[in-house]
Amino acid sequence: MKIYPFLTTILVMLFFTSPIFGAKAPVKFGKVSQEELEMTVYEPDTSAAAVVLCNYGKFNGSDLKFISLRRVKVLKKSGTGYAEFVIYANENTTFRGKTYNLENGEVVQTKLKRESIFKERVFEDNYRYHIAMPNVKVGTVFEIEESRLGLPREWAFQEMIPVKHNELILEESTYIKFRKKMLGFEHLTSSDNDRYVAIDMPAFKREAYMSSPNNYITKFEFDLLNISYPGYYKSFTTTWEAVNERLLNNTYFGVVIRNGSGYLSDIKKEIEATCQTDLEKARAAFYALKDIKWDDYTSLYTSNTSMGPVFKKGVGNSTDLNVMLLQLLKKLDIKVYPVAMSTRSHGMLNPFYPSFGKLNYMMVCALIDDKEYLLDATEKNMPFGMLPKRCLNQQRRLVNNNQGKWVNLTTSKENKKYVYPYRYLNSFFMVTQATNNLSNNASPIYLLLKL
Repeated sequence: MKIYPFLTTILVMLFFTSPIFGAKAPVKFGKVSQEELEMTVYEPDTSAAAVVLCNYGKFNGSDLKFISLRRVKVLKKSGTGYAEFVIYANENTTFRGKTYNLENGEVVQTKLKRESIFKERVFEDNYRYHIAMPNVKVGTVFEIEESRLGLPREWAFQEMIPVKHNELILEESTYIKFRKKMLGFEHLTSSDNDRYVAIDMPAFKREAYMSSPNNYITKFEFDLLNISYPGYYKSFTTTWEAVNERLLNNTYFGVVIRNGSGYLSDIKKEIEATCQTDLEKARAAFYALKDIKWDDYTSLYTSNTSMGPVFKKGVGNSTDLNVMLLQLLKKLDIKVYPVAMSTRSHGMLNPFYPSFGKLNYMMVCALIDDKEYLLDATEKNMPFGMLPKRCLNQQRRLVNNNQGKWVNLTTSKENKKYVYPYRYLNSFFMVTQATNNLSNNASPIYLLLKL
């Protein structure tokens, strides 16, 4: 489902008719103060390796553009790592950046070059930009300005380093409606009308046994609800049932699952020749795809519109591997469904706030003899029935031709946990087994950690 082409159409229609109202920004690109350059410590948090001097974003409700400017001061050597980062955006997003250093009393500016921005297509009009700011060292001030069509997935007021000033302006738009969800426990300094400001926001401190900072960090999460302009209306993320439908119609999710799986015919014949029961076939299918290598990239979507080329190449992302497993199980006449979820590090799903953007992973649910088996094909040494830690994150959505349903890893029954060593293919692991009430006859969940 392509969203940004719709926004582009609206932008063209409004370009000559919509006035653009400007508000004075707290910072301006290229205007770094002497005080910022000479700063050696951030007084509210003297232990900080770096500090966000300002993070300013504005969504223009007239032309639907979002512009942000982020400025960071590096205070310690360990803070130089914040000059390399990843931004998720659409294809036509533009960037400009600069670093500033004081050398012999003179300000030395270094522009961000095009070759320092690596653009990687994730799916459709969604891209991942890897950016490395140049000439960064202790004392550097660097800034990055971004211009995109439409809102980002989220806007964080709090980060792993302190934030001196954070400001977000969200103008209302006649043409698109979106929902923002507030997370976190730190209070904003002010939130008047459509302007949100946080001053001296403390760095987020991760605590023991915390599942993911994404569940607790102070931020807004955005979801597009609908697009409406004369002669056109499209609804997107109004309910979880709408999310289910959108996934089924997505070229890199539901459509690719329904595409041909002839490339698996030989494996199917070998399994059917040696296995009798559905459980035996499912196990054999799980291990038959172990030669396909996972490229360590987690995604909700496949990297191709069909899995044959990926199978031939022998390497793919997480959903590539899991779609191949799903297609093979389906060819073996096993009832199987895709399961969309948010990984442990990405944060938990909320049943009361439908969110398409919060989903970032797909795994497989096979129904065999009235038991639900949750399967993940990414880890080469992972035995059948075990799940990697990233998949253990409470609720996830089973996607089917009806309305979908929740698959919950929590249980109302008493949990039991067993930890014991395990050897597989000359590698040693520590296995944690926990009973979870996935269904009345569900199998236990396992967590595998390599030693």
